[in-house]
This record gives sequence, C-alpha cells and structure tokens, in this order.
Amino acid sequence: EKITIPVFEISNKTGDNIENMKDFIFNLSRLKKIGRVDCNNPKFVIDSRFKLPGVGLVITGVVQDGFFSKNKEFFLGPFNSTFKKVIIRSIHNNFKESIDGLKSGEGGCFNIKFVNPKEKVDIDLIRKGHLLVGTPSSVRSFKANVEILHHPTTIKPNYEPSVHCGIVRQVATIKEMDKPLVRAGDKANVIFNFKYHPEYIEVGDQITFREGRTKGIG
Repeated sequence: EKITIPVFEISNKTGDNIENMKDFIFNLSRLKKIGRVDCNNPKFVIDSRFKLPGVGLVITGVVQDGFFSKNKEFFLGPFNSTFKKVIIRSIHNNFKESIDGLKSGEGGCFNIKFVNPKEKVDIDLIRKGHLLVGTPSSVRSFKANVEILHHPTTIKPNYEPSVHCGIVRQVATIKEMDKPLVRAGDKANVIFNFKYHPEYIEVGDQITFREGRTKGIG
C-alpha cells in the first residue's frame, strides 16, 4: 500500500506556509478514539511529579483511557508488584485552569493524596512510566510475537535487549522461544522477562526492542 507524505516548505522567519502545515496536522485522523468516559479501567500515564508547598504531591501526564474526576480513588504504581491507593484532590488542565475532570486524550495534572498514610512512598520512587489506574495490574513476564528487523548474528534464549512498550522502558531477558535461534528477517513467539521490576502492559500492546545494532518489533 502506497502512502503519500506531504512536504511543507515553511519559514520560521516570515511564517510562510506554517498555517497550511498546522491545518494539515490538526485535521489528521486520530490513531485512537478519545473522549471515552465509560472505560472500565481508566489510565493516566505519568510523565512528571513534584511537590508544592501547601498543596502536596502533584503528578502530570495524559489520560490514556477513561475519565478521571475529583474526589475519586485510583491506584498509583506499580511499585515492584504493588499499587498504592490515592484520591484526587484537585485537577488542572494544561492551561492551568481548575477543572472537575479529564477524559481520554487530554493532558493535565492531579493533586493526589495517599488514602493510607502508612502507604506513602517517597517522591523519588515515582518515575516516568508509572500510572494512575482504576484496576491495578503488573507483570514480570509476557509473551510476544516478534520480528527481527536487524541483527548481525543470531538471537537465542537469555538474550537481553531493551524493550519499549508505550511508556515502558526496561531491559528484558528472552526466557523461551519457539525456535532454537532467530536471525534478521525471522519471526518467532518468545517469552520476555523484565529484568528489574514488573511493569504495567496489556494484551495487544505493540513493542519494539533494541540492543546495539539489533532492532525488532512485536
């Protein structure tokens, strides 16, 4: 299937053709439908966190699925294989406006508080890639159907590439394969095992993996 990719000649000095480029970008169809408020498992992807004097813990990011509203309880994590229950005290959008909720596709920040004070975690332990979710879940290993795009030799069990899956970035070990070895251009069913800690991923998620010149997808 042929894909037409437009090229815009623009000038940052005079502004020539910038409006045409903006119109094209804003009219692109979305890869994912946004605005669903009836999702059974809302997900907010965290990209940063900080503390404000007199306010407390604030997390920023984008709602991936569902709807988040004030005074509702959700789960923050994963911290190893556990999640901490928190409540949203206030919400601001990316225009610094106080609002009652954020829906799928929208970005903003939440002021949150741990429901159980004994379950508080240090702010340094909250990392990019953590989530706020309605139903907590995490996995240490997962199955994937992969294709090797490039590798100079062969890949066998115990190979350890860096796996990228949405917000997840972690080294994973190939524990099992349905073939004794694979080379560039080969496909295989493999079982990955995250090397350091469990992650939140879902069935059907797309992955890429790399190590040196090696690159693969699945």
